Amino acid sequence: MSVPENNICSSAVVKEIHSDSVVVEMVIDSACSQCHAKGFCLPSGQRKEQITVPSTEANQFSIGELVSLEMHKSLGRKAVMIAYFFPFLVLAAGLLITYKLTHHDLLSVGVSLALTAIYFYIVYRFRDKLETQFTFSIKKKCEY
Repeated sequence: MSVPENNICSSAVVKEIHSDSVVVEMVIDSACSQCHAKGFCLPSGQRKEQITVPSTEANQFSIGELVSLEMHKSLGRKAVMIAYFFPFLVLAAGLLITYKLTHHDLLSVGVSLALTAIYFYIVYRFRDKLETQFTFSIKKKCEY
């Protein structure tokens, strides 16, 4: 079984099995974990994240099994846009427009930060809808 080119595949370990879902644990590496000097800077460049993956075939997996989580690449891009690109645009536009109208530095910064906070509040309010869009599929360990 190979990974389609339009999917992102990550390894995870099964921690819990429920009738309609599987809880897996992923080890997420930071960019620092790849650095040759990582031992001098940070105590650890990794963190563990538990994810609940809905699955109608949860009984196929066993606790401790190494599995693959797949997600469409387009969803990864969408997540980056929502979490980084759009907030940057809101911050920059708020700063530039407010400064252009008022010529007051502190007010411009305050308004742009307030607009960015409002943006993240709106994203937070729509978290349930977003959660249904950003789903993983679980499979037996994929080959690279």
